[in-house]
Amino acid sequence: MKTAVITGCSPGGIGHALALELKQRGLRVFATGRSLEKISGLKESGIECVGLTIDDLASVAACHEEVVKLLDGKGLDYLFNNAGIAVFRPATESDLSVCKTMFGANVFGVIDMCQTFLPELLAARGVIVNMGSVAGHMPLPFMSNYSASKAALYAYSECMRVELAPLGVRVIYVMTGNVKTNTVSVKYHLGEGSLWYPVKDKYEIEQEKAATTGMDPAAFAVQLANQTLHSRKDTVWVGEGALMTRIISGLENYLPFKLWPIAFSQGYGMKRIGVHRN
Repeated sequence: MKTAVITGCSPGGIGHALALELKQRGLRVFATGRSLEKISGLKESGIECVGLTIDDLASVAACHEEVVKLLDGKGLDYLFNNAGIAVFRPATESDLSVCKTMFGANVFGVIDMCQTFLPELLAARGVIVNMGSVAGHMPLPFMSNYSASKAALYAYSECMRVELAPLGVRVIYVMTGNVKTNTVSVKYHLGEGSLWYPVKDKYEIEQEKAATTGMDPAAFAVQLANQTLHSRKDTVWVGEGALMTRIISGLENYLPFKLWPIAFSQGYGMKRIGVHRN
């Protein structure tokens, strides 16, 4: 029986839906979350739950120790690094403490998990699946910090893939489109003194959309499982808007100008900011 560890399995999110999908496909699933109480419902489906605070070294070590005991000498076939949070605010109005927490979950926690579980992945010649985002590859207004964390995860995944290939461990990076999960951890509201206050209406709409719209997590989990369990691709595109992003990003390589900045500037009405300043 193939085995999988999934981080970030709180109800309503990708990890929770993926745990159920992989279990249904016959895998032995170890679902992790900050609160065991919140993910305890997964036990009814035969999924084993382990506590994990992704940005805490001691917690990762304890999670690893528990999973190793449960594996009882066997390797780990899949490590899905799914846990993460998003910050939605202007690049120059960032709260560094919030940014550090986000990078801790989105980047440093992933690095820690990969390093810690590497012996078990080597034993099974397993697969690391890092949940990235299309946001790391386009100039999304007010998501610079989140986009930067996903761009960092992409670079880490690409380099690690080359390093681990000779050892038989694969690395898959997931270009995740919009999925209906509440990943925006703390909502931020533009004050009247903000340089971007003239687009406050659009800002509020897009912040809400980022947290509440997109592909259903269960449908996403089905597509993700199909592309990671039965494919040899290094990068997979899943989620609402992922395919469109792939096409437009490809077109930009052949055009003398960038499409995304134009589209987002017009979509957000960024010219209103300049008029307001003048």
